[in-house]
Amino acid sequence: MADIFSPSRLGGTSQAVALASACLSILLVLYLMFFADLYRRPDATESQVAQTLEGRPPLDIHIEMMSLDPIRQTVEARLNFPERRADAAQAGGARVRLSDGGFVRELHLPADRAAGATSVEFGLDGSISAYPFDVYRTDALIAAFAGEGAQEAPLAVQLTVWERLPAWEARVVSRPARPGEVGLPISIEARRPPAHVVFALIVYAVMAVIAVCGLAIGVLAACGVRKIEAAFASSLAGMLFAAPMLRNAMPGAPPLGVAADAYVFLWVQVALMIGLVLFICAWARRGSPP
Repeated sequence: MADIFSPSRLGGTSQAVALASACLSILLVLYLMFFADLYRRPDATESQVAQTLEGRPPLDIHIEMMSLDPIRQTVEARLNFPERRADAAQAGGARVRLSDGGFVRELHLPADRAAGATSVEFGLDGSISAYPFDVYRTDALIAAFAGEGAQEAPLAVQLTVWERLPAWEARVVSRPARPGEVGLPISIEARRPPAHVVFALIVYAVMAVIAVCGLAIGVLAACGVRKIEAAFASSLAGMLFAAPMLRNAMPGAPPLGVAADAYVFLWVQVALMIGLVLFICAWARRGSPP
């Protein structure tokens, strides 16, 4: 009992308590900051982007973001055209032209019946190698026309956008028209939600901590600072296989080879392998005989 309450033991306990308290305080502050940021972010809702042409009623187009493929760098959207279209009642109906700078697609809207929903893909600029901070953008143009040939006349466009996109934060806004552009110029941007970014960063941090622990076990055993315990061999082997499972559990887990893998995951595996080899070598040299 006297050793427990000795000054040296009490001093070490006080330092440990102070360090643990500081770590918990930092964790609590980060926790509150994270949830405060989530609370301030508004939920995705419908937004409208409109083009005005004097004396011409707008063509209503509803667009819903369906999915985003970061590998192919495309976003799929579904276009719906409400039945109430005064502009499409003209002979010949209306035509809608969509372009993202790399493709042009034209849709024909008949005047005598409602047009069905149509799926389109917009190409995006971005790279998944920046995971989890990857951002994808594109500038698109939506134009509408009535009539054919010499009778063709531009129509105003009113775009109603539902920006909710699974596992992404999407945003569609109007942008300034470039020279020669006719129609409604828009900009589409998508990025990963803060919760996904924080989760991915925490997983990479956990992998780094596991690597440091595994390397410390191997180095201390090899240097003879700590007693060789055979159970550590299975622990190190488990760490070696746990890191890939953690990596694949991240939200929207990208293919192997993104920049974060080169900075963290690859070296985690190397550190764990070195720690396991050092421990096995120390066990082979100084381990207890049968």
